[in-house]
Amino acid sequence: QPLIDHILAEKGKHMRPLLCTTLFRGLTLDHTTKAQEKNIISVTSALELIHMGSLIHDDVIDSSQTRRSQSTINAKWGNKSAVAIGTYVYSIAIKLLCDTNNSNALLSASQTVKGMCESELSQLCNRNNLRLTEEKYLQIITSKTANLFRTNCECSALISNATSEQKTAVEKFGHSLGLLFQITDDYLDYFSDGSHLKKKVGQDLDQGQVTLPLILLHQQYPHSNLLETPFEKVHELMIQYGIDKQIQSKLTTLQKEASNALDPLVDSVYKRALESISQYITTRVHSITA
Repeated sequence: QPLIDHILAEKGKHMRPLLCTTLFRGLTLDHTTKAQEKNIISVTSALELIHMGSLIHDDVIDSSQTRRSQSTINAKWGNKSAVAIGTYVYSIAIKLLCDTNNSNALLSASQTVKGMCESELSQLCNRNNLRLTEEKYLQIITSKTANLFRTNCECSALISNATSEQKTAVEKFGHSLGLLFQITDDYLDYFSDGSHLKKKVGQDLDQGQVTLPLILLHQQYPHSNLLETPFEKVHELMIQYGIDKQIQSKLTTLQKEASNALDPLVDSVYKRALESISQYITTRVHSITA
């Protein structure tokens, strides 16, 4: 019970549940059955639990001591407890997905979890690898982050009985939104003061995690081992070579792609709320560069 209470006390942004339920409303325009209402709650809860379980296991892998301004499970109770509770959380998610009797939702979620595990293994294999390409990085974050966003959107479409065109559109929206979210986080790890992440900046560099900012810098400054360079110097080089501006441009493109993907949806307060989600993600970057 103390572990569960500790997990529930972690107040994240709840981006994925917000996305899933808002999209469901935008697709059904509130014309729903009791079964659909029950199933969307089950699916939303399951996918958020999958995200939660992945964070618990990530903290074990990274030996993280804090998350969202409080101690991690592994820091407080040890790795064994963290692995056990993370797996337990996954098991509840599977049960909730099965309760919907929607095999396509279960299949989508299971494929996403498989990809998340594969991307974590790939990240581990590529730690301290400055030869990691931008293409490979995008493959990793697609499986690690973007596909879970996409699955939230796909499951909303499945539960709401959306048209094929709408389903394709919202999956594209989720994919772009997921990339936008992860690249923003990777950007903030170098350019934030830490308050936007609720963790210490420079953590990726400390752990040898090669993300987009470092990949782009290494392309222009290949003659130094950046992984052994102090964070302050790396940050200075990134500003000097305009890495922040390059990534801001990529984020703007992704935000437009996400917004345009919603075109097949009927205009409503829900559609406008979805558009504001992508705008909110990018404001995290603009708020520290203004």
